Amino acid sequence: MALLFRQFSDGLISVETLVNEMEFKKLTDQYSFHTEKALSYLLKSGVENI
Repeated sequence: MALLFRQFSDGLISVETLVNEMEFKKLTDQYSFHTEKALSYLLKSGVENI
């Protein structure tokens, strides 16, 4: 969203493009971890050191 507003503010896209791109398209999952304690619960999976 921030990129869209920046592009609009900079005159790179029209208001029509802005509104079109802001419309709901596909549901996705997003997680946010705000504390060190929350981050401590995460486990790496499927990662190889090279």
